[in-house]
Amino acid sequence: MFTGLVHSLGALIASTPLAGGARELSVDIKGLGFTPEIGASIALNGVCQTVTAVKGSIATFCAVEETVKRSTLGRLTKGSILNLEPSLRVGDSLDGHFVLGHVDAVGRVSEITRAGSSEIWYFTMPGNLKQMFAEKGSITIDGTSLTIAAVFEDTFSVSLIPLTIASTRMKYLGVGDEVNLEVDVLARYISRQLSCGFSSNITESKKLDNDFLAENGFI
Repeated sequence: MFTGLVHSLGALIASTPLAGGARELSVDIKGLGFTPEIGASIALNGVCQTVTAVKGSIATFCAVEETVKRSTLGRLTKGSILNLEPSLRVGDSLDGHFVLGHVDAVGRVSEITRAGSSEIWYFTMPGNLKQMFAEKGSITIDGTSLTIAAVFEDTFSVSLIPLTIASTRMKYLGVGDEVNLEVDVLARYISRQLSCGFSSNITESKKLDNDFLAENGFI
């Protein structure tokens, strides 16, 4: 579990192919300011990964085939900059939103425009995820918790203040670059519920009252 607040930046030292489509990733994590234990979870560009070895400031991770397919981790090259966030601990401040580190899809930066002192960034999104994007809802982009400004046919936008750009890997990105997308966990489960036929129980004559909530298992 993470918050989507980037702790620091790291650099990919090596990406080694393994059997079955997996890859071993070696990352310089000195920016974290501490040495994680073997088995600890760290989000790399929003992807929850387990530390398998540590030597000095270099931590090793194993990105399995599913991770390589679903995210950008398998396509990163030596020297690529990564957003780093250690897992949330009990008592930590929750200033972002609940992030699982489970990437839903890969999007691309499609446009960047100025808006006063801020910038509006536009990203492509897969059509099958559109129902989970909502204006003012939460989205995780490369592990960064952001608020959706607007949703269009096949893109969405977010507003970035200078601090967010300067303290994350956003400052290294440009139009056409790929990013990892994780939708809000609540939107994910609501979408699943509706796709399983929950909406078929709702008619125009139904009222959202205690009887309706009890009938559908909410109370």
